Amino acid sequence: MDLRPYQYQAVKSTIESWKNHQSVLFVLPTGTGKTVVIAEICKSVPSGRRIMILAHRHELIQQLHQTVGDMTGNVPDIEQAGRFADSWGWPAQTICSSIQTQVSGRKSKRMERFNPFDFDLLVIDEAHHATAKSYRRVIEHYSANPNLKILGCTATPDRLDEEALGQIFDVVSFSYPVLDAISDGWLVPIKQQMIYVKSMNWNAIKHRGGDLSESDLAREMEFEQPLHEIVVPAYELTKGRKTLVFAPSVVVAERLCELFDRYEPGQARFVCGKTPAQQRDDIFSD
Repeated sequence: MDLRPYQYQAVKSTIESWKNHQSVLFVLPTGTGKTVVIAEICKSVPSGRRIMILAHRHELIQQLHQTVGDMTGNVPDIEQAGRFADSWGWPAQTICSSIQTQVSGRKSKRMERFNPFDFDLLVIDEAHHATAKSYRRVIEHYSANPNLKILGCTATPDRLDEEALGQIFDVVSFSYPVLDAISDGWLVPIKQQMIYVKSMNWNAIKHRGGDLSESDLAREMEFEQPLHEIVVPAYELTKGRKTLVFAPSVVVAERLCELFDRYEPGQARFVCGKTPAQQRDDIFSD
């Protein structure tokens, strides 16, 4: 696969940064191929040395598994829920795992199945989550190997809880702003339309880390009137087109789905973290 110019520069700058730093972060906007950059960097790991790739969602793990396998020629193993890596009797060079799986277990954690000294590279997708306690525990486990290189990637480096990613990563090796990706022709221009929800009680919604509190926002959006004020214009604007709606909570997602269904029966469905993996795949495929 031929890399785009910015992808090539992201790979080159990241590998160069490891000469002086252990943990490196690169920033690419959604849609510009973070997974391709990860896969290309994985190709630089010597044969016989291992790579652990972490993500927090089933869909991301599947995407990483597919792309890394296609680009490196070494199909990764998966350590997630009921799937256990290395179960074929020999260790895979690359493992894709969820952060939830790594820290699962009462007495011993599943990450303890893996010897940190076997791994040369730890990759953290959606690395803006890396300041969470669960990520810190996993990073600490694999960092017992002083020769381990850590790679983080994200499209949104600003944490809403104001925790500095600098606590986890030593340096940002490469950053490609979304406006540059648009002006360079890699992303389409954003066309935005505003919907004014007059019945929302904005005074009841606090600000945290420069953004709205998700829990406060979810609570205010669960009322009937605001939901209708969102669904009616959204339906008119998107009628006849496949559409993704992001909600601040499972309850809001369920209620929005019910209201959209009144306009197009059976055409709206929702997914959340508890939706079974195969069902989620089927819904997104449809």
